[in-house]
Amino acid sequence: HLLIYWPLCLALMYLDITKSPQWLYKYKIQKRKDHGWSSYKKTITQAIINQVVAYLFAAFVFYTCDYFDYQMTMSRELPSGFTIFWHLVVFALVEEFGFFYSHYIFHNKFFYSRIHSFHHRFTAPVGMACIYAHPIEHVVANLAPLILGPVLLRAHVVELWL
Repeated sequence: HLLIYWPLCLALMYLDITKSPQWLYKYKIQKRKDHGWSSYKKTITQAIINQVVAYLFAAFVFYTCDYFDYQMTMSRELPSGFTIFWHLVVFALVEEFGFFYSHYIFHNKFFYSRIHSFHHRFTAPVGMACIYAHPIEHVVANLAPLILGPVLLRAHVVELWL
């Protein structure tokens, strides 16, 4: 995630702030919505916080699974192509349902004002804002649905890289 997220987001941030190169900037959809350096500083800070939270959450989940002897598979033998295929289908379904319904719940008046409104401060989409959320929302809506499928199926660790 880090190897893709930061170089790509920093390149898009440069494009957004400098509006150059012009031949590429012309493809920006919402040109009237500018994000200056001050909003990017907040986003960078929140992205770093959420990435630390993500690694702590993953460590907690995998440590807890290990403690209760419910580990993911780490054998030398890789799963069959069919197993990988149906696992990926289940991963996608669990993630889509989990994200949708958790996001839906965060739009409830109670959660929206306390947690989810943070996510709506960005009014125009930029790459870096994809993880711009309150840390609780990041864990519940972004991370938990993503990790739930592989944990439930006790997937092979290699499948996490697909």
